[in-house]
Amino acid sequence: MSANQTLELSLFNVRQGLIELAALTDKITLASAALLTSVDSDLAQRVNMGDSSINQHRFDLEEYCYRVLQTQTLSDRQVREVVGTAKVATNLERVADYAADVGYQMVRQPHLKEAISLLTPTLQMAEIAQEMVKQSVEAFLTSDETLAESVVRRDRELEDLNEQALLNVVESYPRDHLAEHLPFIATIARDYLRMGERASNICERAIYIATGELKEFRR
Repeated sequence: MSANQTLELSLFNVRQGLIELAALTDKITLASAALLTSVDSDLAQRVNMGDSSINQHRFDLEEYCYRVLQTQTLSDRQVREVVGTAKVATNLERVADYAADVGYQMVRQPHLKEAISLLTPTLQMAEIAQEMVKQSVEAFLTSDETLAESVVRRDRELEDLNEQALLNVVESYPRDHLAEHLPFIATIARDYLRMGERASNICERAIYIATGELKEFRR
């Protein structure tokens, strides 16, 4: 195998590893959202197992990226792509951690679905966060600056819904039969807010791939 073929294969493996990690992360975020309306201990267990698998996948991909950087002669853009992949993998691993925490919270409070009216903003946050993470990876893989910027702008939606979730908590607090659920709702909303922030981090890397400029977006 020639040097060029080896390089092409290495870059293909980097890209494919990220695609696989993103698919695993998407699966776990969807599963965590399902737990908000149907507390399923088996599903929660699968979420936790999925988180462990993602952790290992992230470490394996990161190590491979480092080997590519050490052993291959790369262009400036290729260096950005490989380094960026390692950074994106870290953000996806953190997204999975937040999803696992949602599952943990729901298992701790199996009757939380009784407060479904309070969970409405959080359900919306779950959907938006999942879409943001998925689209941020797409923006990274395609170096799509326009898509990256549109994803980041959705951060505002999550922030507004998080405020609504907290307002629901405050307004409902006097109802004693709901009081025990309120801290958990606030924690779950925060998990989805953090997912959105990780998606924004990935979008910053997408812009870096496209332009060579590492910048923070105004959200």
